[in-house]
Amino acid sequence: MSIKVGEFAYAFRGDPGEFQINAMHAAISGDDALRTSLGMSLEGAEEVLWGQLLQWQSLYFGPQSTKTLAALLDTAQAALGRRLLSGAATAETDLELYTLLEALKHPADSVSFRIALPNLKLVKEDGRDENEYDVVSVILKEDKEVEVWVWGVTAEQNLTPKRNADMAKIQRLKDLLGQRWGSDVTVRTCYIHKEGNDICCEIDGCQTRRTFAS
Repeated sequence: MSIKVGEFAYAFRGDPGEFQINAMHAAISGDDALRTSLGMSLEGAEEVLWGQLLQWQSLYFGPQSTKTLAALLDTAQAALGRRLLSGAATAETDLELYTLLEALKHPADSVSFRIALPNLKLVKEDGRDENEYDVVSVILKEDKEVEVWVWGVTAEQNLTPKRNADMAKIQRLKDLLGQRWGSDVTVRTCYIHKEGNDICCEIDGCQTRRTFAS
């Protein structure tokens, strides 16, 4: 059985969540009349689909991640990169979002579970915040190896003080994880910052520079 939304027909397998995704696809791919009948704007449909991707990361960015999703991440990062390098007032937030999307790409294979979280806070025993991390990913590889990827981010021109502070926080997290789980958890350190017209990425020891044309 299939359900037709406007001019688009979708196979129905009994999953309401899947139907919601199909309806959002129709809203994005169809015309204004279809969006009006669905009561959904183009921006609203896009928000729902991005919410699905980020909520079910292990499904979409796990063993069955597709080239289409990889291309989507690249396109979104390019848009964020162009806005960031144009000097937009949202530079810091744009770079944090850019980094969150980058975290979904690493590692690229053998992932059975992943969760990438922005603005992760450590809380002390007394309930007070200790440190906040721009992006942290927890990865389970092949159901046996656990990795924690910690990402520092800054768009500040004066890089050194911010980087030093971020790396000190990252080291604190590494120490805490080491004290609790020892060699059972591997910690990967990453850092992304803006330098001139480039976005500089240091990802688990590998450095790259990326430029996005306006």
